[in-house]
Amino acid sequence: MDLRTFIVELAKALGWPVAVIIILLLSRGHLRALVALVQRVKWRDFEASFGQKLENAETKAIAARFPAAPLPAGGLDPRARQILELVDYSPRAAIIEAWVVVERAIERLLANRKLPAAKLPELLEKETLLSSGDATKLIDDLRDLRNKVVNAPDRVGPTAQQAREYVRLSELLVQVLEQLASSPPANAGS
Repeated sequence: MDLRTFIVELAKALGWPVAVIIILLLSRGHLRALVALVQRVKWRDFEASFGQKLENAETKAIAARFPAAPLPAGGLDPRARQILELVDYSPRAAIIEAWVVVERAIERLLANRKLPAAKLPELLEKETLLSSGDATKLIDDLRDLRNKVVNAPDRVGPTAQQAREYVRLSELLVQVLEQLASSPPANAGS
Protein backbone atom coordinates (compact mmCIF):
# COMPACT_ATOMS: atom_id res chain seq x y z
CA MET A 1 0.00 0.00 0.00
CA ASP A 2 1.42 3.34 -0.98
CA LEU A 3 1.15 6.58 1.01
CA ARG A 4 -1.75 8.00 -1.03
CA THR A 5 -3.86 4.87 -0.61
CA PHE A 6 -3.11 4.85 3.10
CA ILE A 7 -4.23 8.48 3.47
CA VAL A 8 -7.42 7.85 1.49
CA GLU A 9 -8.29 4.78 3.60
CA LEU A 10 -7.53 6.69 6.81
CA ALA A 11 -9.79 9.54 5.71
CA LYS A 12 -12.59 7.05 4.92
CA ALA A 13 -12.27 5.41 8.34
CA LEU A 14 -12.11 8.64 10.34
CA GLY A 15 -14.55 10.77 8.31
CA TRP A 16 -17.74 10.07 10.27
CA PRO A 17 -16.25 10.05 13.77
CA VAL A 18 -14.44 13.33 13.15
CA ALA A 19 -17.59 14.90 11.67
CA VAL A 20 -19.66 13.84 14.69
CA ILE A 21 -17.07 15.21 17.12
CA ILE A 22 -16.96 18.54 15.27
CA ILE A 23 -20.77 18.80 15.26
CA LEU A 24 -20.92 18.02 18.99
CA LEU A 25 -18.26 20.61 19.77
CA LEU A 26 -20.02 23.26 17.71
CA SER A 27 -23.42 22.59 19.30
CA ARG A 28 -22.35 21.96 22.91
CA GLY A 29 -24.04 25.15 24.15
CA HIS A 30 -27.37 24.03 22.73
CA LEU A 31 -26.88 20.52 24.11
CA ARG A 32 -26.24 21.92 27.61
CA ALA A 33 -29.50 23.85 27.42
CA LEU A 34 -31.37 20.70 26.43
CA VAL A 35 -29.76 18.63 29.19
CA ALA A 36 -30.86 21.22 31.76
CA LEU A 37 -34.47 20.57 30.73
CA VAL A 38 -34.20 16.84 31.32
CA GLN A 39 -36.22 15.74 34.35
CA ARG A 40 -35.63 12.04 33.92
CA VAL A 41 -32.40 10.24 33.12
CA LYS A 42 -31.80 6.54 32.80
CA TRP A 43 -28.34 5.15 33.34
CA ARG A 44 -27.95 1.37 33.52
CA ASP A 45 -30.20 0.29 36.40
CA PHE A 46 -30.56 3.78 37.83
CA GLU A 47 -33.53 5.86 36.85
CA ALA A 48 -33.53 9.39 38.15
CA SER A 49 -36.95 10.91 38.33
CA PHE A 50 -35.94 13.31 41.06
CA GLY A 51 -38.18 16.16 39.95
CA GLN A 52 -41.34 14.05 40.03
CA LYS A 53 -40.47 12.50 43.39
CA LEU A 54 -39.80 15.97 44.81
CA GLU A 55 -43.21 17.16 43.62
CA ASN A 56 -44.77 14.13 45.33
CA ALA A 57 -42.97 15.01 48.57
CA GLU A 58 -44.26 18.58 48.38
CA THR A 59 -47.79 17.28 47.82
CA LYS A 60 -47.42 15.12 50.92
CA ALA A 61 -46.13 18.10 52.90
CA ILE A 62 -49.25 20.04 51.93
CA ALA A 63 -51.45 17.06 52.81
CA ALA A 64 -49.68 16.83 56.16
CA ARG A 65 -50.58 20.51 56.71
CA PHE A 66 -47.01 21.80 56.55
CA PRO A 67 -46.77 25.49 55.65
CA ALA A 68 -46.86 25.90 51.87
CA ALA A 69 -45.05 29.24 51.69
CA PRO A 70 -41.30 29.21 51.15
CA LEU A 71 -39.20 30.02 54.16
CA PRO A 72 -37.82 33.57 54.12
CA ALA A 73 -34.04 33.67 53.77
CA GLY A 74 -33.68 35.95 56.80
CA GLY A 75 -35.91 33.68 58.90
CA LEU A 76 -33.73 30.60 58.52
CA ASP A 77 -31.37 29.56 61.24
CA PRO A 78 -27.64 29.58 60.43
CA ARG A 79 -27.60 25.83 59.78
CA ALA A 80 -30.26 26.07 57.07
CA ARG A 81 -28.59 29.14 55.55
CA GLN A 82 -25.30 27.24 55.28
CA ILE A 83 -27.04 24.37 53.54
CA LEU A 84 -28.75 26.75 51.10
CA GLU A 85 -25.37 28.35 50.33
CA LEU A 86 -24.01 24.88 49.64
CA VAL A 87 -26.71 24.35 46.97
CA ASP A 88 -24.89 26.65 44.54
CA TYR A 89 -21.68 24.65 44.83
CA SER A 90 -23.05 21.13 45.16
CA PRO A 91 -26.79 20.39 45.10
CA ARG A 92 -25.97 16.77 45.95
CA ALA A 93 -24.05 17.73 49.11
CA ALA A 94 -26.79 20.15 50.18
CA ILE A 95 -29.40 17.40 49.99
CA ILE A 96 -27.21 15.03 51.98
CA GLU A 97 -26.61 17.68 54.65
CA ALA A 98 -30.31 18.56 54.83
CA TRP A 99 -31.17 14.91 55.41
CA VAL A 100 -28.56 14.65 58.19
CA VAL A 101 -30.34 17.52 59.95
CA VAL A 102 -33.69 15.70 59.59
CA GLU A 103 -32.17 12.51 61.02
CA ARG A 104 -30.75 14.40 64.00
CA ALA A 105 -34.11 16.05 64.68
CA ILE A 106 -35.83 12.65 64.61
CA GLU A 107 -33.18 11.20 66.93
CA ARG A 108 -33.54 14.11 69.39
CA LEU A 109 -37.32 13.78 69.41
CA LEU A 110 -37.21 10.05 70.03
CA ALA A 111 -34.50 10.41 72.69
CA ASN A 112 -36.42 13.16 74.52
CA ARG A 113 -39.54 11.01 74.56
CA LYS A 114 -37.58 7.78 75.22
CA LEU A 115 -39.37 6.07 72.34
CA PRO A 116 -38.21 3.56 69.71
CA ALA A 117 -38.18 4.64 66.07
CA ALA A 118 -41.25 2.49 65.36
CA LYS A 119 -43.33 4.84 67.54
CA LEU A 120 -42.55 7.95 65.46
CA PRO A 121 -45.71 7.79 63.27
CA GLU A 122 -47.92 7.33 66.33
CA LEU A 123 -46.19 10.23 68.09
CA LEU A 124 -46.61 12.54 65.09
CA GLU A 125 -50.30 11.76 64.82
CA LYS A 126 -50.99 12.01 68.54
CA GLU A 127 -49.12 15.23 69.29
CA THR A 128 -49.55 17.29 66.14
CA LEU A 129 -52.28 18.13 63.69
CA LEU A 130 -50.41 16.07 61.13
CA SER A 131 -51.88 12.94 59.71
CA SER A 132 -49.48 10.18 60.68
CA GLY A 133 -49.57 8.62 57.24
CA ASP A 134 -48.83 11.87 55.43
CA ALA A 135 -46.03 12.89 57.78
CA THR A 136 -44.46 9.44 57.63
CA LYS A 137 -44.73 9.38 53.83
CA LEU A 138 -43.02 12.78 53.69
CA ILE A 139 -40.17 11.48 55.84
CA ASP A 140 -39.95 8.38 53.64
CA ASP A 141 -39.97 10.46 50.45
CA LEU A 142 -37.22 12.75 51.73
CA ARG A 143 -35.17 9.67 52.71
CA ASP A 144 -35.76 8.08 49.29
CA LEU A 145 -34.72 11.26 47.49
CA ARG A 146 -31.57 11.46 49.58
CA ASN A 147 -30.80 7.82 48.77
CA LYS A 148 -31.30 8.47 45.05
CA VAL A 149 -28.82 11.34 45.24
CA VAL A 150 -26.25 9.31 47.16
CA ASN A 151 -26.47 6.32 44.83
CA ALA A 152 -26.69 8.26 41.57
CA PRO A 153 -23.71 8.36 39.24
CA ASP A 154 -21.75 11.61 39.43
CA ARG A 155 -23.09 12.74 36.06
CA VAL A 156 -26.69 12.43 37.20
CA GLY A 157 -28.00 14.61 39.96
CA PRO A 158 -30.53 17.17 41.06
CA THR A 159 -30.56 20.74 39.85
CA ALA A 160 -29.86 23.61 42.23
CA GLN A 161 -33.58 24.50 42.21
CA GLN A 162 -34.55 20.95 43.13
CA ALA A 163 -31.98 20.95 45.93
CA ARG A 164 -33.37 24.26 47.26
CA GLU A 165 -36.87 22.78 47.31
CA TYR A 166 -35.58 19.68 49.11
CA VAL A 167 -33.82 21.86 51.70
CA ARG A 168 -37.01 23.91 52.18
CA LEU A 169 -39.14 20.81 52.75
CA SER A 170 -36.61 19.24 55.09
CA GLU A 171 -36.32 22.47 57.10
CA LEU A 172 -40.11 22.61 57.51
CA LEU A 173 -40.06 19.03 58.76
CA VAL A 174 -37.16 19.78 61.13
CA GLN A 175 -39.06 22.74 62.58
CA VAL A 176 -42.05 20.51 63.37
CA LEU A 177 -39.81 17.80 64.85
CA GLU A 178 -37.82 20.28 66.97
CA GLN A 179 -40.99 21.91 68.23
CA LEU A 180 -42.24 18.49 69.31
CA ALA A 181 -38.89 17.63 70.92
CA SER A 182 -38.88 20.83 72.99
CA SER A 183 -42.49 20.52 74.16
CA PRO A 184 -43.71 18.21 76.94
CA PRO A 185 -45.57 15.07 75.83
CA ALA A 186 -49.29 15.57 75.19
CA ASN A 187 -50.22 13.13 77.95
CA ALA A 188 -47.79 14.63 80.53
CA GLY A 189 -50.60 16.44 82.33
CA SER A 190 -52.83 13.34 82.55
